[in-house]
Amino acid sequence: MKVKISLVVVFATLVAATWAFGDGFNMVSWPLLPHNTSIQAAMADSMGTGCQLTGSFMSFYADLVRYYDASTSTWYTGWYSTTLSAWQGDLTTIEPDKGYWIQIRGGNPAVTLTMTGGVCDTNRIVPVYDSATLTTFNLVGTAFAVPCSLKDCGMVASGFTGSFMSFYSDKVRHWDGATWFTAWYSTTLSAWQGDLYTLDPGDGYWLEILAGHGFTNDEWVYPVPPSYAKGAKTVASRQTRGRASVERELPVRVIRTLGGSTNTSLKPEKQVEAKKTR
Repeated sequence: MKVKISLVVVFATLVAATWAFGDGFNMVSWPLLPHNTSIQAAMADSMGTGCQLTGSFMSFYADLVRYYDASTSTWYTGWYSTTLSAWQGDLTTIEPDKGYWIQIRGGNPAVTLTMTGGVCDTNRIVPVYDSATLTTFNLVGTAFAVPCSLKDCGMVASGFTGSFMSFYSDKVRHWDGATWFTAWYSTTLSAWQGDLYTLDPGDGYWLEILAGHGFTNDEWVYPVPPSYAKGAKTVASRQTRGRASVERELPVRVIRTLGGSTNTSLKPEKQVEAKKTR
């Protein structure tokens, strides 16, 4: 299922982010700074208890939240137990700067998920792992509540390796519920190429680092987007892809489309496990 509405509302110090998910896999991140990063608190319902996703007596029937840790090549999964009224699994926190997969099980109801937190208005330092021998996938996100163009996001300055052709370049990828969108950096043109143009609030991304490549100090220094720094209007996101968006002065409201899919491939194209080698 595709074409679900996401709403991010920004006030002076508070962000409320809302996603509408259908069944399938949804690639997300949190465009805010959670006041409490425990998964129990972050995913709680409006009463502060329970869960906004669909739980069950066993994980097989419950909606899932998944995170991939490239430093250990490990998947972490959380699900809500209706028997214990508590989250189970080895995923215990929801953190800014990380990307997550939310899987809505087939047959479970559609979900509207809302999270609130503080406005992120300072530079972010995002760990990025690499390997001398293997392609590494880092599941990352954007903590900012406004879009940031790839040319302004600091990846190239941090060590993202481009090339004269896409095959030899590191890549940024996003799954929108039906299609993979990909960006790579052309050293010939000194510009980003592909069909992914911005890092959008609420979206998660695979940061694909080819073998032998790596970021300086294993860090992506992600600066505050110019629309924050200059007090400018929000940049309309994904204009060329027909997604809905609006421009407002702060306070800002950004309306976008999200979706889900029954595609079970959580990694793009190459199914290569990441491994940290130092």
